[in-house]
Amino acid sequence: MTMVDRMTIGIPFAWLAAFLALPLVSVATLSIHVIADSIPPVAPLFSISHGHLALHMSVRGFRMVIDDPLYVSAFWHGLANATLTAVGCILIGFPIAFAIARSPVRRRNLYVLLAILPFWTSFLLRAYAWMGSSGIPDRSTRCCCPWASSTNR
Repeated sequence: MTMVDRMTIGIPFAWLAAFLALPLVSVATLSIHVIADSIPPVAPLFSISHGHLALHMSVRGFRMVIDDPLYVSAFWHGLANATLTAVGCILIGFPIAFAIARSPVRRRNLYVLLAILPFWTSFLLRAYAWMGSSGIPDRSTRCCCPWASSTNR
């Protein structure tokens, strides 16, 4: 394995470790800490007592989440929403990807551009909004609802 190959794998791995795995491990360990009346409001996870390492952890937070019907309902609704979203993306995305893959080579880039074009909407709206009173959002607001325009504030 060459140095370029190692860097190609290593840089994304380091990025994921730093910005995904470390915060996830931090939140997971924080969730089992014992609540304390101090600052910070958690007791240390480990301590040495009588020459032995003592582990202080509690699953009280998990028990509270499992027992509260609000959290259970929110979890099941979120899971159903994620499942339906994943199924919808698969049902829409795979046929489009298949059609792009089977299209003539000279038109493939055009089809990929047409597939990603809707994702630019958010960026364009933010860019136009930052233009202030000369931006499209403000001009359309002045046209439709003159009393709500930013120039009247």
